[in-house]
Amino acid sequence: MPPPSPAERLLLRLFGPGGVAQRRPSAWLPVWQVLSVAEPSSWPQELRARGLFDEAAFAERFLAVPDLSPPKPPRGWRVAAPASRILPARALLALGRALPPILWHRGALPSQESHWLAVVGSRRLSDEEAQMAEAAGAAAARLGMAVVSGGAEGADSLALGTCVSSGGLALSLLPGGGQGARPLWGEATINPAAPAFSVEGAHRRNRWVYGSACAALVIASRFSAGGTWSGVIAARRLRLCPIFVYMAGEPSSGNDALARIGLPTVSSQAELEGRLFAVLESLSRGAA
Repeated sequence: MPPPSPAERLLLRLFGPGGVAQRRPSAWLPVWQVLSVAEPSSWPQELRARGLFDEAAFAERFLAVPDLSPPKPPRGWRVAAPASRILPARALLALGRALPPILWHRGALPSQESHWLAVVGSRRLSDEEAQMAEAAGAAAARLGMAVVSGGAEGADSLALGTCVSSGGLALSLLPGGGQGARPLWGEATINPAAPAFSVEGAHRRNRWVYGSACAALVIASRFSAGGTWSGVIAARRLRLCPIFVYMAGEPSSGNDALARIGLPTVSSQAELEGRLFAVLESLSRGAA
């Protein structure tokens, strides 16, 4: 990835950690629409015309002192400003201003042109559920898809790891900072120095996971409780992507409820691959 352009550096100074516009992250999209099209000399004027007065004032300072350096990432991390530089185009279409303005990342990233499968689920899984999480990662790699997930223990890590070990690429979107050793898959976060977890960060991250994916598989969930349940309910309400529910043996209480309200189910890797193949065919016809 090439070094950030002046427009990208200004976006990072505005919306990165400690940025002057960090309290209004949803303003990043109209700001970027100016920075990515207008000549730098006209940035302040164009930003004011859109009512972005604080951002316009900072742009004037940035142009006067162009060596204003963006914050340095912790060792091993790189920055994408805007975040849409490393996410599929569908993420911006699905989420708009809800997409993060900045993402720090490390490790090998899936291609923006590839189709991504979201795999989500509980940390504690039955043997059948754990096997299905691994099967989902293998299925994604077999079909040339990437896996995107949250990176937690359980369903997330099993799917991510199996996708990579099967020859695919995978990305975990973290709810907070990146802690510990780098995993086998890529990682991205809005702030690598933040605490590893926050409820608000997890809810926000869940939307990014579903919005980046062309399909999602829920391995296990608790009825009306926990982040997996709230994430799938929000994604269904917002129609972010097709959502499939794993149902075999004794399904989890949440998955049983999701199937009862009409979400399509899968019970094996072969059935999941059939569902995903149909999604990919539909996308191919739409692009033709």
